[in-house]
Amino acid sequence: MREQDRWDRTGIGGLGTFCPDKVVRGRKSLTTMGCLNHFEEVHVVLGNESCDLDSAVASVVTAFLLHQKLRKEKRLCLTLVDHNVLSADQQCLEEAVVRVIDHHKLECRDRRMRCDMTVEMVGSCCTLVAEKMFTTCPSVIDQQIAMLLYGTILLDTVCLLKEAKRATEKDINIVIKLETKLEKVTRIEVFEALQKAKFDLSGLTFEEMLRKDLKVVEGNKFRIAIPSIPGFLEDLKAEPKLSIAMEEFITQNNYHGLVIMTIHHNSETRKVQRQIAVYSPDPVIKEQIVNTLKGAQDPGLELEPLHLGISDLMSFNQRNIAASRKVVLPLVRSFIQESPVSSHSAKGSKIPTSSSYFFHSFHTNALTRVPTSFLKHNHKTKLSVSMFSRHKFIPKSNTTLTFLLKFLKILK
Repeated sequence: MREQDRWDRTGIGGLGTFCPDKVVRGRKSLTTMGCLNHFEEVHVVLGNESCDLDSAVASVVTAFLLHQKLRKEKRLCLTLVDHNVLSADQQCLEEAVVRVIDHHKLECRDRRMRCDMTVEMVGSCCTLVAEKMFTTCPSVIDQQIAMLLYGTILLDTVCLLKEAKRATEKDINIVIKLETKLEKVTRIEVFEALQKAKFDLSGLTFEEMLRKDLKVVEGNKFRIAIPSIPGFLEDLKAEPKLSIAMEEFITQNNYHGLVIMTIHHNSETRKVQRQIAVYSPDPVIKEQIVNTLKGAQDPGLELEPLHLGISDLMSFNQRNIAASRKVVLPLVRSFIQESPVSSHSAKGSKIPTSSSYFFHSFHTNALTRVPTSFLKHNHKTKLSVSMFSRHKFIPKSNTTLTFLLKFLKILK
């Protein structure tokens, strides 16, 4: 049987040979999800809500791996990659979580007895996915799978740059192992191509820049948005009516605060710079978030005041460039959980928590975080689903690097 015929017959949707044109999408994918009774088992791989390249590739490749070696557990099985805490509107799925692969600080510890936990503070979640593949199923790592993982790890670790303080020894070792599967590639060429695509903000509105790489921390009737934007905070001064735009973004999305993180990498000097800013229409909430960030220990953010002259925005240079958003997320979450701010400051919050709301959004595309993409299925046996936080169409590409570049563009 031809290789392509084998993939078509098993319903992999082109993942094995990576033919993005065969991705099931739109209403067709929703129809497939409505026929779950045809499968003996459903295993979902859920990436985090920002749907950056690390989360997307980790989801796809993990689902591919699980399809190769998937044991029977429950009717619905959920694997979390690149995060270990479900958002408020996904809490109804907590009991379905059976596996976690993540490189963020472990915040949900009560799953240890019932879950397969792979949580380690490496530079990229794809490092842990690659390690698992090399350990359990190395024969399926072809050049395309290797390039997906390789490019993502380089992007997340700033090309393993020591000055960036992102790469661990495990990241470096996995990159070296992946290079044995690749031909005629250089780290710097792959990294710079992906970095250019990631940092391309041309044509985006201010709101779209905030949504491009956004994570939301919610709980205790609070919602705090934490977008990551390439460049400098000074660049925001060019935005007309910035204060009004931030207030509208907060109001329209029922947020109570905005923590903007920026990163800039100078390819010539190899210098990495980080900045952070806090905005909230409520001065008490804004001050308490700032105090939480200033008081961070082990690691501290090492914040220095930055006077930009932007009304209502408290800005800082962040000297600890190793403290990425995965360090800031638990700090903001701790603020939400321990905040002494009276409940009236958080009134009006509309945080969906019911299972009916989640599945309504799942089936009707009601949210921007629609968890529908790469579906691969075998009607006689199992269904493995890779769930992203946003639904986008993946165009054809001749090489996996080109695919990654286009992937970054559509994730905008």
